[in-house]
Amino acid sequence: INAEYGTGETVIETMTCVCLLVLLLACFARNALARNAVVGVAFNYAPNVIKPFVKSLREAGYTGEVLLAVYASQLDSLSELGHTYDIRFIPIAKTALRSSVYVARFELYLQWSFFFSDDDMMLTADVRDTFFQDNPFARRFTDDLAELNLFGEPKTIGECPYNRNWISSCWGQVVIDRIGDRNIICSGSIMGRVHTLRRLLRDMLRLSSNVPHCVNRPGIDQGMLNFIYYTNRLSFNTSTIRVWPHGDGPVNTIGYVPEDELKLNADKLLLNNDGELAALVHQYDRKVVLRERYRREI
Repeated sequence: INAEYGTGETVIETMTCVCLLVLLLACFARNALARNAVVGVAFNYAPNVIKPFVKSLREAGYTGEVLLAVYASQLDSLSELGHTYDIRFIPIAKTALRSSVYVARFELYLQWSFFFSDDDMMLTADVRDTFFQDNPFARRFTDDLAELNLFGEPKTIGECPYNRNWISSCWGQVVIDRIGDRNIICSGSIMGRVHTLRRLLRDMLRLSSNVPHCVNRPGIDQGMLNFIYYTNRLSFNTSTIRVWPHGDGPVNTIGYVPEDELKLNADKLLLNNDGELAALVHQYDRKVVLRERYRREI
């Protein structure tokens, strides 16, 4: 064995890695028929920060896979939460992240995508500021979903100092002049068939390698997504993509919506443009009425 593989310690380490992989594959095998997945990152988040996300998701009727990346040091504190809500917390070594979490998460999602079939649906979602009022995979949404679904915000790129700066500082003011009148696409929630989402993730990672001076900037993933979509830099046919206008579809991002303009029902839950409940409410923590309303649920 030593002659072929090296030291005994190396053999043990190799066998441990193989066993862990087999165990992980076995975990997924028991839910081989699951057609949906929700994925996110929760590095350094305390259990009480993650709980609104996972509890509201399960109570909304979602029964599919949930994978959340965490640091290994978090696992003990999250074991009860994971057991209660059937969440797979995936430990990631800090040294394994080759760039900021804003970009590194796309690499994690790409790796995880291979645990699912090409036609399965996957939702990538921010964890800290997302609350579910309904199952995002409910029939009323999925019947109208495209291969890949992106979700708009109510402001344009040019109106938002953050998005404007992310793009101009990496690709120049000339790009803002070209796409500044387009509505912001939020990178915090992306939904699509695994095979198409995988292509987007690869394109995003390829783009990040071309702008190494930008990848560690907080929020740069949103600048990248808007740049790559609106400048036609994607490697696949954009006819497979649907950009949902703000207030339509399963995701409603409300950071830029004035609190007194939120559409709420009598129970103070957020409504979409069609008067139906929004499934995923993103950036709810910026609105007092929703923050207090959801706290009662948790």
